[in-house]
Amino acid sequence: MDANVVLAGGERPFATEAAAKARLSALGYSDAEWDVKPHGDGFAVVKRTDAPAKPGGQGNPGDPAPQEPQEPDPMATPSEKYYRVKFHLRSDRNQAEDVILAVNGEGFQCRRNEVVVVPERIKCAADDAVTSIPKDVPGKDRKEDTEIQTYPYENLGEVTEADWMEFRTKMHEWIETHPS
Repeated sequence: MDANVVLAGGERPFATEAAAKARLSALGYSDAEWDVKPHGDGFAVVKRTDAPAKPGGQGNPGDPAPQEPQEPDPMATPSEKYYRVKFHLRSDRNQAEDVILAVNGEGFQCRRNEVVVVPERIKCAADDAVTSIPKDVPGKDRKEDTEIQTYPYENLGEVTEADWMEFRTKMHEWIETHPS
């Protein structure tokens, strides 16, 4: 393994540039000495060749590889907020049993009437999902459209990234034990 290249794990590159930058920051490496560059089918943290060497410093060629912390959540954006929410039961039997939301091709399926933890981007997608329904207006011959939330929910408050990671771990374990 090259001491001048940090990968996500083993020979596996980081899936996103953001995940590689998060590792760069988590390791305490300086942007002046390290870059994030494309590597294979992903990204790697690579020691800059023009960076000055520090005697006995962290990250010099030949130094033992630093102990790597747990890989940051590749789906999270830096400083993203997380929320505990409870989606209301469906009000119409034509609605799906679960709430399914997607942001930039990344889908989330949330059970109704259960407390779930979601990233802010998913909460915003639920906020932005509206349905127009006709409504009678007194004194007018025509109905006017009014917008209602497609996926109404109760916001139970902001939580930490650790809460989000714990919730995701529990959901992945549940999925593995309950194949469809």
